[in-house]
Amino acid sequence: MTTSTKTKSADTGSVSYAEFDIHQKLKSRKSSLTHMYLAQPHQSDVKCDFHVNLIDMEFSLYKRVGNYFILVDFFSDINEACPEALKILEEWPQAKNSILGWMEHARNN
Repeated sequence: MTTSTKTKSADTGSVSYAEFDIHQKLKSRKSSLTHMYLAQPHQSDVKCDFHVNLIDMEFSLYKRVGNYFILVDFFSDINEACPEALKILEEWPQAKNSILGWMEHARNN
């Protein structure tokens, strides 16, 4: 999944697009995360899914597309998340607060 993010330069007013390719990120980090998985019957009304890897302290965020959950992004720090993941987290404060809590716990231990 490739997403484009539109940014506008304050100095010149020009518009540029930054590409984010989750497949490239998976390959470059040699991640074992699955890119897509089938939604289960108990997830009939779930729009997004959030996973935490407590060993590596890594977060992954999936969004529902039809009967599947598709990986949006994975990260160890919320500041590393792609714009689409940040938008989802802004709309899902419980997940965002969970990530921030786990990050704080990791810093203090």
